[in-house]
Amino acid sequence: MVEAKLTGSITLPSGATVPRGTKVLGHVTEAKARSKSNAESVLGIVFDQIIQPGGGETKIKGVIRAVAPNPNVATPPGTIRDLYGVDLAAATTASVATTLNAPSVPLLNEQSTGVLGISSLQLGPGGVLTSSGKEVKLDSGTRMLLNVTIQ
Repeated sequence: MVEAKLTGSITLPSGATVPRGTKVLGHVTEAKARSKSNAESVLGIVFDQIIQPGGGETKIKGVIRAVAPNPNVATPPGTIRDLYGVDLAAATTASVATTLNAPSVPLLNEQSTGVLGISSLQLGPGGVLTSSGKEVKLDSGTRMLLNVTIQ
């Protein structure tokens, strides 16, 4: 099982708002380490459901559309900040570099596709991540933008 959290609120087609921090659950569809017979390591993930506050769940099909590193890695010790803001639209108005006075970290926005700011990682069809390295590694706080269909 794969567990993620929303970094911003979203609105479902029904008009219901799902708040930031809500769990999104998925599963691994494919996993291969690089070897003599595999030139690349592979990790496929599909998200299946949103677990809403109060226990309700919404069935989805969520396929990875874009990936970016954790924007908070340059945050000084003792300070916890989520630079993606309360929603995706607000997050695209300020850069991480301006906020932290640190090197820029790519921010995901509604037009983002592929892998931003993570070397040796590529995003293929169906949201499958590949790497020429020994394994596909996603650090804690890695951000993903999904194409979601409500089931």
